[in-house]
Amino acid sequence: MSHLEQGKGVITKKDYKRELKSSKVPEIFSKQEIDAMFAVMDEDEHLIFSVFYEAGLRKRELMHSEDTDLICNELQPGCFNCEIRVESKPHLRFQTKTGSSRNVSVSKELMDRLLRRKAEKRPSKLLFGTSTGKPDYHFWDRLKAIARRANLDPTTVWVHKWRAT
Repeated sequence: MSHLEQGKGVITKKDYKRELKSSKVPEIFSKQEIDAMFAVMDEDEHLIFSVFYEAGLRKRELMHSEDTDLICNELQPGCFNCEIRVESKPHLRFQTKTGSSRNVSVSKELMDRLLRRKAEKRPSKLLFGTSTGKPDYHFWDRLKAIARRANLDPTTVWVHKWRAT
């Protein structure tokens, strides 16, 4: 613990928590990087990374998103409340980071794209599952390939960076 003087006694819980909190500013994608990546994405990739960008979901939260997680209610004519429900899924052996559920607001345009995806024939209820109906664990690999196609350094991109952007 660098901020405690030697010989000042035991470390308190308060001091320990202060050390755990990172003062590092999270890295974000620049507008140019985002534009370059979206320009080279296919339709499927564009939808996946649009959700990461707009909703700020964690990788595992998107991997385990199902049809029933899409909520779109018309509050009054032309006014919609569109949300993605993020919750633990014991049947998929998935638990959210905190174990609690939350709803994340998204635009009507993104929800329309997700609802079109939901209407497609898929092997399981997962919105972004594999051809065998299992969660897709390859978002990281896809992002690295997208970065290469966009002439970006693949070492500077990672999925969680979308969450901070």
